[in-house]
Amino acid sequence: MTMFPGKVALVTGARSGLGEATAWRFAQEGAKVVVAARRADQGARVVQRIVAAGGEAHFVQADVGDAEDCARLMAMAVATLGGVNALCNSAATTERGTLLDTTLAMWQQQMDINARGPFLLMQALVRHLLEHQLPGSIVNILSQSAHCGQSFLVPYSASKATLANLTKNVAQSWRAQRIRCNGVMAG
Repeated sequence: MTMFPGKVALVTGARSGLGEATAWRFAQEGAKVVVAARRADQGARVVQRIVAAGGEAHFVQADVGDAEDCARLMAMAVATLGGVNALCNSAATTERGTLLDTTLAMWQQQMDINARGPFLLMQALVRHLLEHQLPGSIVNILSQSAHCGQSFLVPYSASKATLANLTKNVAQSWRAQRIRCNGVMAG
């Protein structure tokens, strides 16, 4: 017996690491998986692996740092599979930067990919779930760096701290509507 038969899971950053492992596990548990990643070749490889094992997976090339890509990603998942029940925000960038050498562009990129993208996807999913009166789950991949971080991870630490706080807020705000939000504090 599988845990997620007939459910749809959207996983960002699913081309490798925790994102790929999460997509694979959702598929093993019977979910239809939307594999979202910037690199088409690696995303397609994950989809092929899931399909070869008897699962259902679809690839959507998307950069979660781009607001339009976030909107398109959720819209495509809903249009293609009829809805989304679960979201795993695993996409992230970890470019190094200290307080003194972090450029404004580097800061913005980290905040866009690691915090704003997950925010936009959570917002879209919660709207979808409320509209259809469905329960749902969100998992955000966090980092121990959210608590402080090394001196060379200033923008990364700030972005993951933002996502950690957002995770708590969403968890508290929507639990009465049966929408769960949790974080995995890796590291």
